[in-house]
Amino acid sequence: STGRCTKTIIGHSHNVWSLAFTNDGKNLISSSSDKTIKIWNVANGICTKTLQGHSREVMSVKLSQNNQIIASSSRDATIRLWNIETGKNIKTFLGSNSWVWSAIFSPNNQQLITGGYDFNVKFWEINTGRCLKRIQGNYKQTYAVTFSYDGKLLANSYWLNNNTIKIWDVDTGKCIT
Repeated sequence: STGRCTKTIIGHSHNVWSLAFTNDGKNLISSSSDKTIKIWNVANGICTKTLQGHSREVMSVKLSQNNQIIASSSRDATIRLWNIETGKNIKTFLGSNSWVWSAIFSPNNQQLITGGYDFNVKFWEINTGRCLKRIQGNYKQTYAVTFSYDGKLLANSYWLNNNTIKIWDVDTGKCIT
């Protein structure tokens, strides 16, 4: 209620790009230009796990709805899935031929949606790693992606002087804005 900072966490050696809390608020996940993902205990500010595997900057981290899997996206053109308990890399997707800015889970945890430097939003089946669908925007790099609560709409924003957000019907792949 005071608006004061209650904790400062230091541990990455370069810029921090993305943050995600676990559903219970006890842990915080961070991604960084130092090519790592860290899991922090919020109460004491101590890093409990450092996940390594990306060869370039880790641009985003998101947590599955069931709090069991972390998705990370990187400038190394991959998306990785990590077991939050063990810290092990359980699956790697080759997302594009360039940076993957963002990755999110579908509301039902069956798909992973990514946006990157290759101008596409891609829908991946998590179990098989197969790309199910691509939505090509307006020839700009996709910076961020998010779902509506019911999973029927997807919004994405673009990088590099575009200043636009597009909203898509997930079933049809058509832009509705």
